[in-house]
Amino acid sequence: MESYESNFRLPLRGSNYQSHLHGVSMRVGVIGGYGHLGSILIERIAHEGTHTAVAVGVDDHPKAHEVDLWVVAVPPQDMEGLLASWCGDGMAPILTFAAGLPLSYYHSYGCTNVVRAMTNIAASEGEAMSVWIADEDMSQAANHVRFRSRIYAFFEMLGHSQEVMDERRLDTATAMIGSGIAYALRAFQDFVDFGVEEGVPLEDAVLWTGGTFIGLLSLIQVCDDENVAKLVTQIASPNGTTEKGLEMLDAGCTLHETLQVTADRCRELGSLK
Repeated sequence: MESYESNFRLPLRGSNYQSHLHGVSMRVGVIGGYGHLGSILIERIAHEGTHTAVAVGVDDHPKAHEVDLWVVAVPPQDMEGLLASWCGDGMAPILTFAAGLPLSYYHSYGCTNVVRAMTNIAASEGEAMSVWIADEDMSQAANHVRFRSRIYAFFEMLGHSQEVMDERRLDTATAMIGSGIAYALRAFQDFVDFGVEEGVPLEDAVLWTGGTFIGLLSLIQVCDDENVAKLVTQIASPNGTTEKGLEMLDAGCTLHETLQVTADRCRELGSLK
């Protein structure tokens, strides 16, 4: 069931469905298993140890394999070529990570029991956030537990997950989750680069930035959106360094520029008599 709560706590791992596969090995066919995302998924399955991964190249023949779950890690631009000759076997659900392609796209090729999802590269560490939606075939009585349990077991390996009921949310999830982690990494790099430019040794700049981000995550776990705004207000004392930096962000300045103005404001305060 989709949640609309304004709560930053990560959803619990797993589900009641997972109990149906507890201790049972699942054979997962990863189409595109030699690509970037596919390789991450293959390695994660191997590291987790309970299930078996079968890497299937885009030009290979999926029909030659018998699996419990198909995972399609193929770029959207290559999907037409795949589905023209293969659209599942009806015996295993199809989980696709292709950005932008709606469930109706797969149905137009005759695919059934399709799950559209978005995740990110933190799956390599078992700490990804994944969002997914299942088609109506997955809700049929015969498939409701049998197929869904496989989906939940798969996402359990990757980290945290949430099922949504509105497919439009997958486009938002692509921005926030799939691409969003790259933006967060860029912000991390901006912090480190600023520290180095200020004369901080690289090792220390990474330590300071990492510690700050870890502290941020600990606060997110116990905050809702209203409390986050209050925390920002508490940190930003009047005429202080943070307030100056926030003004820069609100004015559209880059994060690097904001950090520089913050440091400069600190030096100004230090020169006051």
